[in-house]
Amino acid sequence: MKDSGCGDDSREIEAVMQVYIDGGRSGSAETLSRILHPLATVCGHVDPDLFAGPIQMFYDRYADCGPTAGLTAGDLRVDVEGTVASARIEGDIATVHRFTDFCTPVKIDEHWKNFSKVFCRHPE
Repeated sequence: MKDSGCGDDSREIEAVMQVYIDGGRSGSAETLSRILHPLATVCGHVDPDLFAGPIQMFYDRYADCGPTAGLTAGDLRVDVEGTVASARIEGDIATVHRFTDFCTPVKIDEHWKNFSKVFCRHPE
């Protein structure tokens, strides 16, 4: 993990991103909602179509697709500036899809919550 911000904040964001990964593996919107702010948004392309809107769209897609046990995550990069950050994570879904996610954590009441998920689903 590349850490260009405060060590404690970077470790907290790393823990938030681990919950994000765990939520992806389990397909649990309940798990994901612990670290995604209710006003968060999602944006990226699924095949040629733009997939963008409120985070509920992401939860609904997980409900439709179910658990992703084959999800592996690698290279997490965190950059912190005060109460805002960026987190970039690379992942693979059982050799079917490779993706890059960019999340924007914001520190609210001493807790980090992701306010956006912007993703690139790489061509197969």
